[in-house]
Amino acid sequence: MTTNALTALITTHGLWLMAPLALIEGPLVTVAAGALAAQGLLSLGGVIVAATIADLCGDALLWLAGRHLRRRLPRKLARRITRRLPLADLRRNAGRVLVFGKLTHSMGAFVLFAAGVARVPFLRFLGFNAAATLPKVTALALLGWSFGTTLAGIGTPLAPALLTVSLAISVFWLRKQGHPNARLVPDPRP
Repeated sequence: MTTNALTALITTHGLWLMAPLALIEGPLVTVAAGALAAQGLLSLGGVIVAATIADLCGDALLWLAGRHLRRRLPRKLARRITRRLPLADLRRNAGRVLVFGKLTHSMGAFVLFAAGVARVPFLRFLGFNAAATLPKVTALALLGWSFGTTLAGIGTPLAPALLTVSLAISVFWLRKQGHPNARLVPDPRP
């Protein structure tokens, strides 16, 4: 496939190609799509709308999995989850917990699944997730936009090196955040 054909494909069907990928890996695809929007291949507003819808659909799938698979989990695992996870507290403080889970990418899937297990009402779940998703997706798309304009201004020789260095720094930071002794939430036990 030539560069011109790939450019035409992205310009014509870019958002339709982006949406399923954003459902699987939202942040990375949103940043990449923002960079493509900076190049004029996609609409920035379309990227934000498509990524938000894909993110909310992915969240709904995790909520549904928690809601309907909780009875099908092995007994030991189900007891372990319900013993360690205060479901009533999750239902009562759903807003804070869901926004926290959405903004910390390390705990997001677990929190969304747990909201389904805790039977947080779906519309309430969707409202809190939309409130957290829209600013997150917008920030990621604008980050991609700034990457796209910066890389276009620098030129091709430095662009791969800059991208590699920024990805290496991101991976290093993410690994540091996942350190086993790091506490994201204070331990409620005395």
